[in-house]
Amino acid sequence: MVETLVTPGSYQYVCTRLQVRKTRLYPPENYARLLQMSLPQMVRAIGEDERYRREVYNRYPTSTDLDQFERALTANLAREYREVLEMTPGSLRTLTADYLHRWDIVNVMAILRGKRHGLSRRQILEGMIPAGDLGRERLEALIAAPDLDSVVEGLKDWPLYPEARTCACRVLPPGEFARVEDRLYRKYYLAMLTVSKSGVRGGEAFACYLRFEIDILNMRNLFRLRAGSRLSDVAGSMVPGGNIPVEEFARIAGIEDRAAFVDEFETTNILPVATRAMQALRRDASIGPEQVADLLWSRWEERRTTVHVVEVAVTRVRLEELDRLATRHPFTVLPVVAYLEHKRIEIGNLRACVRGRQFGVPNERIRRYLVA
Repeated sequence: MVETLVTPGSYQYVCTRLQVRKTRLYPPENYARLLQMSLPQMVRAIGEDERYRREVYNRYPTSTDLDQFERALTANLAREYREVLEMTPGSLRTLTADYLHRWDIVNVMAILRGKRHGLSRRQILEGMIPAGDLGRERLEALIAAPDLDSVVEGLKDWPLYPEARTCACRVLPPGEFARVEDRLYRKYYLAMLTVSKSGVRGGEAFACYLRFEIDILNMRNLFRLRAGSRLSDVAGSMVPGGNIPVEEFARIAGIEDRAAFVDEFETTNILPVATRAMQALRRDASIGPEQVADLLWSRWEERRTTVHVVEVAVTRVRLEELDRLATRHPFTVLPVVAYLEHKRIEIGNLRACVRGRQFGVPNERIRRYLVA
């Protein structure tokens, strides 16, 4: 991609606007205030925020219905993404649109799984976030298809159709949906890395972040595969292109000895990232790599996925890395991506607050699920 349609002034205009929007996102103290409220007060406070008013009060006036309220949050996220895409010009818009293609994967997999498990059209539609190439009308048409075969048939012009078509099999082998999802994300990240190296402004810095994101995704997948006793399929489930080679994850997959496990982790950048995450989570700078390695080993030995609160803490570190790169490269796609990610996290935090309050979850436990 040779950049000819976007001037430095265009980048500055878009990135400055998004920086202003980012300052309006909820700071940690806002979540603390929300958690002091009753459920009706919480919903009302969110609805009174001018950024959410259109969806909460105008689109879904029955705010006492929490399913409707969640749909309002989903609609708000989709609208925000569309607005950001519309304000980006030229190749900056192209790269932003490419980044948002991940929502096509999220939506398609939700439709396929919904059809597989017999969910109603309404249930499937409620989870859609039409932020990628597949718009709302196209998604609704796929949801209306009578069966899996028809859904896959309706995706023939989708660039990732070759990776999804095995879902049309009458008898799906165990774990096929997970394998399809892995293939889709491999293709997605390969495309993003290719674009980032094609001459676009700030592309190498963006590739640096993508490699970091791929490492975290692969580590999560590795624990998932072990928990599901699918370690024979490690290479096929990893996304290539990260800082850590796929071969390294394949070596870790075969380890059953603690010392060897820790040695392998010390050769990657995962242990330092997990250590930073745990220090922030427990607010204790004295936590060292050895303690974090023990925690990871205990989960590995028990064939369990990583602890959710640790994943939340790692997400914080990932966002910090993204913000750091966006600050160093202010007039590139990185500030755009940073805003999109922070907005997505805000929606997830609001959902956690509302649903936690609905089910009487103690505030301290809700806080563990907030990326703030």
